[in-house]
Amino acid sequence: ALYATGLLMVNSAGQRYVVVSTDTIGLPMSVTDQLQAMVQSRYGIPPGQLLLGASHTHSGPVLIDQPNTYITYGIAPTTPEDQLVRAYTAALQTRIMDLIGTLLSGPTEPVTATFANGVANGAFNRSGARPTVTEPSVPVLTLRATAGQRIVAVVFGYAAHAVTAGQITTWHPDFPGVAVDLVESQLSAANPGVRALYLRGASGDLEPLDGLTPDSLGELIARQVVAAATGGAGTGSAPVHEPVSAAYQDVLAPLDIQVGDATLRAHYEAVLADPPSEADARHAEVILRELDNGILRRAMKIQVTAWRFGAPPGDRPLGMVAMAGEALADYAVGMQHVLGGSYRVWTVTQTNGHPGYLPSDEVLAREDGCRGGFGCFYRGYESGWDVMEGAQRYPSQSSTTYNDGVVAPLAPG
Repeated sequence: ALYATGLLMVNSAGQRYVVVSTDTIGLPMSVTDQLQAMVQSRYGIPPGQLLLGASHTHSGPVLIDQPNTYITYGIAPTTPEDQLVRAYTAALQTRIMDLIGTLLSGPTEPVTATFANGVANGAFNRSGARPTVTEPSVPVLTLRATAGQRIVAVVFGYAAHAVTAGQITTWHPDFPGVAVDLVESQLSAANPGVRALYLRGASGDLEPLDGLTPDSLGELIARQVVAAATGGAGTGSAPVHEPVSAAYQDVLAPLDIQVGDATLRAHYEAVLADPPSEADARHAEVILRELDNGILRRAMKIQVTAWRFGAPPGDRPLGMVAMAGEALADYAVGMQHVLGGSYRVWTVTQTNGHPGYLPSDEVLAREDGCRGGFGCFYRGYESGWDVMEGAQRYPSQSSTTYNDGVVAPLAPG
């Protein structure tokens, strides 16, 4: 079974904060933009107070737009397969709206909260050249009923690709869904009705360790979540007050296009004439069509949301920074470096859109002395930008980001 799970938090000023986590590879921006507009129009909740997240399971139904369904799967517009994808996406969007409506019309319960961190060393940096850049923390926000201190909800995160189920042909929520089920079952005896919700950490370049399964990685994470939720030693559990402020911004990050349209056209015409793979041919078709129609994407829209929670006097407040797309682990390290002195930082990705991979400047600057060919650092990095022609990088058939229909990696900065 695959789920959308929702949490409503209401502060003393009556401001409503909503989190929805879905067992999908990623909710497309076209879907999240529409959901944000509908939630604001229907319920008066601004986009900055709505987080629409995805677990990034690779064993869920295909959705529209992102990744590009024609490039990735060969699903052409108006075909029966395309109609199925569109119908499922529309139905999912309706059910998410129904879920939010149910949250907002249902009863609320006064709670107190704590934030803690576990540690689960279940992932490695798959880029090869950067094995030390990982994110093993398991952030846990625990909400307890003010009367009796029963745990009513646990929100937790982890940074790894949800691919432990492997190449299967059935639906599966992968390790995030297993961890959610285990946390609920292990806490339920002492806390009847407890619910858990997963948010993906910065893990665009983090892969589960070889040999781990949905059950084994789910168990590893669940142990840490339960320990953190119950105030285990070493987790740094501390009180958190209600959410007090929220903001969001659509950041337009330019793509690193160094040549003119004529040069781009010549390159993709050559690819189309002798494509290394069917996917490369489809990618070239998409880029050439966008050039012809004057709609080539020259920037990536990345919605960034920040929530600040209050804290007791003298304590650092909890600050949650959530980003669309697949941010690399550097972003969690960077947010901690920039904000850690003032906040207890929780970096979340795969929220409010699925535009593609978000490399860091450090990654974009490295070439490891290699210009094309096997063994290049960029083959291991999440895009395959190892094809050089003049000053321009192009995606190769080893690429993943080209599935999102972009012509170049993000520009540094």
